[in-house]
Amino acid sequence: MLQFSRFVALIIFILLQLPSCRKPEKGLSWTAIDSQTPYRITSITKGHPSILYACSGQRYSIGEVIRSQDGGQTWTSLDSVSSKILNDIEYFQDSTGLTVGYNGKMHRTFDRGTSWQFRQFHLWLPLYDIEFVNDTLGYIAGARGQKKGTIMKTNTAGETWTNERFEVGLRCIAFTSTRTGYAAGYGKILKTTDKGQSWQPTPAKGDYYQDICFPTKRIGYAVGYNGSVIKTTDAGASWQVVKKGNLPFQKRDNLEAVAFVNPNTGYAVGRNGLILKTENGGKNWIRYASPDDTDFKTIHLFNEHRGLVGGNNGWLQKFEEDGI
Repeated sequence: MLQFSRFVALIIFILLQLPSCRKPEKGLSWTAIDSQTPYRITSITKGHPSILYACSGQRYSIGEVIRSQDGGQTWTSLDSVSSKILNDIEYFQDSTGLTVGYNGKMHRTFDRGTSWQFRQFHLWLPLYDIEFVNDTLGYIAGARGQKKGTIMKTNTAGETWTNERFEVGLRCIAFTSTRTGYAAGYGKILKTTDKGQSWQPTPAKGDYYQDICFPTKRIGYAVGYNGSVIKTTDAGASWQVVKKGNLPFQKRDNLEAVAFVNPNTGYAVGRNGLILKTENGGKNWIRYASPDDTDFKTIHLFNEHRGLVGGNNGWLQKFEEDGI
């Protein structure tokens, strides 16, 4: 009986060691890019059709913006923008953009990053994510720890802002229309259907959600620091786990960012060089090999086969699926 129990325990242990994602039939080809910054790249966004921007920095000492005018092939530094790290950058007009970062700091440019106007909000908490619905209406999500969060709103292209506090840390925000949006963070995803006048919790729970993406008005994905991916097909009324979170005895997945090019095809990236892809709406995830174990912080997709990944220490590389 004792030997049988040991055998069962061994089988369970082996099963727990099996990877949760299937191995790829094809790989990724990576091309290193000189990012012109030695700091952590936290966000990549598209400006004018051929122009890309990225922000970077160190938490307590510097925040920078870099720019590419050839679709990400080469980059130039726009020099130091902030005295603290920049967490997100968003362009909502041809030459107008915003960055947000540590301790309520925001910078705005009207000339594609040549010069920046600084503003200090009296929130004194990190601002993490920007979402502009159109040229005037935008939102910012922020958090300090797990139980202090904020959503800021502007109707004036960033001239004036209102602020609402929440008892949950909020790391990301996404809108599917001028009225409907989602904000996610520590164990919760909130939803508004009235342009941010009110926010209601959805049934999502169970992870510290780091990023959220809606490829359609009804289909959305959120990724968590504990490795889970959840999906909604009914505009947040319900959520299903399409990738389970970390289990004992397994290598840990810590997801940081997600991007989809259509309802079925998307990528998620995270710490220790983690990059995953799904081609069937999250039913299966391909775990690709990466060049090293750098912590990945952001991903920008050109199409379903090509993209850019940014991470710690100025790490920036272009990837392309083999055989494309």
